[in-house]
Amino acid sequence: MKNKLTALILCVALLSSVFCILSSSASAIDGGVAATAPSAVPSSSMQEQEELASKVNMTELEKVLRKGFSSCKKKIDISKFKLDVKYIDAVAEFIRDEMYDMFHVNTETMQFYYYTDTNRMVEVEVEYIFTAKQQQEGLQKCKNAVEKLVRGIKGNSKLSEVEKALLLHDRLALYCEYDYANFIADKSKYNVYTIYGVFVDRVAVCQGYSVAYKMLLNEVGIDSYVVNSVKLDHAWNIVYIGGKPYHVDVTWDDAVWDMNGRVNHDNFLRSNAGIVESGHTANDYDTPAKYSTYENMYWKDYTSAFTLVGNEIYYVEQTAGSKTAKIRRLSDKAVIADVSFAWPAENYGTGYTWNDNYTRLATDGTYLYYNSPDSIYRLDVKTKKSTKIYTPNLSYYYAYHIFGFNYDNGFLIYDIEDTPDFDAYTLVDNKFAYVVVSKGDVNGNGKIDAQDYALAKRHCLKTLTLNPEQITRGDINGNGKIDASEYSLIKRHCLGTYTI
Repeated sequence: MKNKLTALILCVALLSSVFCILSSSASAIDGGVAATAPSAVPSSSMQEQEELASKVNMTELEKVLRKGFSSCKKKIDISKFKLDVKYIDAVAEFIRDEMYDMFHVNTETMQFYYYTDTNRMVEVEVEYIFTAKQQQEGLQKCKNAVEKLVRGIKGNSKLSEVEKALLLHDRLALYCEYDYANFIADKSKYNVYTIYGVFVDRVAVCQGYSVAYKMLLNEVGIDSYVVNSVKLDHAWNIVYIGGKPYHVDVTWDDAVWDMNGRVNHDNFLRSNAGIVESGHTANDYDTPAKYSTYENMYWKDYTSAFTLVGNEIYYVEQTAGSKTAKIRRLSDKAVIADVSFAWPAENYGTGYTWNDNYTRLATDGTYLYYNSPDSIYRLDVKTKKSTKIYTPNLSYYYAYHIFGFNYDNGFLIYDIEDTPDFDAYTLVDNKFAYVVVSKGDVNGNGKIDAQDYALAKRHCLKTLTLNPEQITRGDINGNGKIDASEYSLIKRHCLGTYTI
């Protein structure tokens, strides 16, 4: 690379031009010549991307970049593409938004070299967050998480595109937490901008949410892209449903401070007018959704996640300013359970209650779970029978009740507070985990090992019949039975190549 750079400098001298460095987000000076980069994101990023694609073979450009990134090459030659420097931001944005699996590339510090006489880019200089080996290991962790998040959705012909996009929107919001504390302190680390931050660290900011949602949508065959606004310092998604584009902002629907089980839906499948109405008031982002959309559909005012059991979606029907709430099945709107609880507000005096309902809905793939102000219930969707399975000791806390609730990897997690308005302190003092059952632990001994794999495989081969409780434990994908996919996942878990 040293000889190549020397040759480039010699070439510059012969051509009486200047070899300059241009940062992907700032101006730089080299050899006494100043060059200012275009705006970090053009007024229409999709227009800029389309123009770039008309000038160069993007597949070939990605191939060259990916080869260099994969080996953590510090400088990558892109001279053969003869790209004008005006496309620097389009290239940087393409790397950040489309090549999201290359999360070890620090796109904030990339520098592009170019000749001033031709304005043609020559090479890109890159810094890396991880080694090549660490990137591959991290990517596998991301894929494992994605595999779990799309479970029951991917390949399910019973679900519409809207339903798939909605379920993934909610699952992502539940799975990841916005990096609010570090964001307001301006101490966020680079990972929060990447899929690694979302799927491995489970903490991210808007850029991380956006590329993660795009990755999830890709897995289920839904087209999307990341949309950016410099004025808002924000990113979200354009999602195509039935070939039509809509705005989806998972970040803004994952309210801060974080509350387990809470998912807003104000920014799901919005038109241009709708997304402005929700607060996206800048004028420097793509606005392709120029017709009426799903804005007035059923999900808009609900703050609990839509949940999949088998092929059926369940949700908590809530009305702002009302304590009345019901768990319904989406397909026929049938009421599965009445959850019209009143949350006491003792801080305001005896007998006072909050105006809204704070029931959250979750599932382990077989049962639904929900919370009242003071207890957690399991709901059998077939029999519609609710069973109280846990009541925490709240006597140590004055006026505290369950305002947040979720199921995560064998744990029922609930948030206790004296108010539904969470703050920084809530993150510290409210969390408690109650072990329900580890999926894959067929024999119920508290761990997943070779014995569980053997039991699941023998059951599938019909050389052993498991009892209903064992089948529930081994039913990882929530289809009500144990089949080859289950014992395959248990085997991978035992080998350390997958985490159930």
